[in-house]
Amino acid sequence: MHLSCLIFMLVLYYQWLIHLSECSTLECQCQAPYQIVNGNCVLAGCSKGEPCPAGAECITIAGGVSYCACPKGYRIKHDGSCEGENQYKFQNY
Repeated sequence: MHLSCLIFMLVLYYQWLIHLSECSTLECQCQAPYQIVNGNCVLAGCSKGEPCPAGAECITIAGGVSYCACPKGYRIKHDGSCEGENQYKFQNY
């Protein structure tokens, strides 16, 4: 594994640990594109029969696993829909 990949993974792990210390409930920890199913946080799948929320698109990865994601320049909201990053910044002022 390249050193840059290892550093990136360590940074993500550190951010995850910080998030866990600030967010201890399942509802808080299970953010889109994940959803709570039968008390577990699972990747929310999508397909032709299960479309993504407003603005999101269905991405299929290896093994036929799929999830909803927002296009570049947008962020995913708690309900799984997308909003522009600038729109979010201006709403907080």
